[in-house]
Amino acid sequence: WRGSLASGQGRLQLNGNTDLTKVDLATQLNLQGQNLTVSNTSNYFVVASPNLTINYQKKIVDINGDIAIPKAKLLLGADDQS
Repeated sequence: WRGSLASGQGRLQLNGNTDLTKVDLATQLNLQGQNLTVSNTSNYFVVASPNLTINYQKKIVDINGDIAIPKAKLLLGADDQS
């Protein structure tokens, strides 16, 4: 299965498969994105570029990869109402 989403100037691609013949529904999911806005509030602006592989099998979730943060603006100590 496939999917995608956009946030800010970025885009995230999802590709995965689930083995429906397995009792535990073994699943692999690949996430790849560039410059995806993951937070955009008055106190936090964060852009991320994830490259992750998520495997689920026998009630165990294994996550590998990295998430780059090419841009972030955090107003620490600000009165956060978001």
